[in-house]
Amino acid sequence: MKLNIQIYLKRSGFSLAVETQFNSGITALFGPSGAGKSTLLHCLAGLTRPDSGIIQLDTEILYDTRRKINIPSHRRKIGIVFQDCLLFPHLSVRANMEYGQTGDKQTRREQFDTITALLEIEPLLDRSMTHLSGGEKKRVALARAILANPRWLLLDEPFSGLDQSLKNQILVYLRRLHQATAIPMILVSHCPDEIADLADEVFFMEKGRLTARGTLTSGGVIDSACFCHSQDPKDLQKIKNWLIKNHSLRLETYRSTIRAV
Repeated sequence: MKLNIQIYLKRSGFSLAVETQFNSGITALFGPSGAGKSTLLHCLAGLTRPDSGIIQLDTEILYDTRRKINIPSHRRKIGIVFQDCLLFPHLSVRANMEYGQTGDKQTRREQFDTITALLEIEPLLDRSMTHLSGGEKKRVALARAILANPRWLLLDEPFSGLDQSLKNQILVYLRRLHQATAIPMILVSHCPDEIADLADEVFFMEKGRLTARGTLTSGGVIDSACFCHSQDPKDLQKIKNWLIKNHSLRLETYRSTIRAV
């Protein structure tokens, strides 16, 4: 499965121009704050409408300004997990997970049981959202997104606000989910451990453009000394340069054909 995009969007003081192809597997998307990472995910999910361009999932056109196609978000089957989870506070864990499920009753029950077991959510099912920890809420948000049967899953900094122990647990759950479902994922992250543990391919984004991409060639091992959690563009530039030198991350020159219509 491939996700091909060529989109342009302009806002006050910012423009997004991205032309690339995302492949199956897990893609890490990183770069400084304000680079447009979340905006890109919102465009893919149908939550933000680009000014012009095309978004195509395999042979299906999801968005095309020339042909006036704009498939609404609920029909794109592209799931998204936000930083703050956006769970329904008035519903139980079970009700949150069942929200958006499709298919016949038997299929829904089997999928629910499978995902509940994978994410070890059984003890939480009857709890209210107000009685969950941050890590538990992340697992419920992941479960709800997967149970909607997405063709692609977008993860917008799903580990933010978690301590290292909880982060490690969620990483394990994400690996389990991907191995069990084979759903392609795009992960926005600033953490080297997350990139090393999960990503098949890495993209670097700056000022609304994808400027480098590649894979980790040394068995997923990253020298953490070359990384930091700083959002300083200079620090992130050092990360990109290190990846280019030590892995297969290569600079990309995207065609300048993307323009507003």
